[in-house]
Amino acid sequence: MHNWLVAVVGETAAPIVGFILLFALVIVLLLLVFAVLRRVTGGTFVAGGRNRQVRLSVTDAAAVDNRRRLVLVRRDDVEHLILIGGPSDLVIEQNIRQFAKPQSRVEPAATIAPADTEPKAEPRPVEAPRPQTVAPARVSPPVTPLSRPAAPAQFRPRRYFCA
Repeated sequence: MHNWLVAVVGETAAPIVGFILLFALVIVLLLLVFAVLRRVTGGTFVAGGRNRQVRLSVTDAAAVDNRRRLVLVRRDDVEHLILIGGPSDLVIEQNIRQFAKPQSRVEPAATIAPADTEPKAEPRPVEAPRPQTVAPARVSPPVTPLSRPAAPAQFRPRRYFCA
């Protein structure tokens, strides 16, 4: 290959072009290895890949302003409300429990009860839980800067030159 490069680019440029081609080959091989790893792991570098059970998800998100967002994150059956994007992230509410969803009522088939038994009281419908309200984040009043006294004039020593 060296002789071919010498014939194409000349004697002095052949080693430089050879190093550039070798560097490009190494980069392509690294990209190929990363592509194969990504295919095998399913796009995530989390143990288990696509075959694992999902335990963490972002349920909802809302923009508060240009920089901050309110994010509702679910982990297992617990939700957490988090304010992100400001100077520091803040947990607004934690351990929000998800209540069991009410099951659909299925009417049982009509049965004839014997006359000597007392009728049983029908179960009362279960009340749906009230959603928890989130208190708005506290906003501190704007801080007015204190007035500073005027800076004293800087002392500049005079330079005397001897003639």
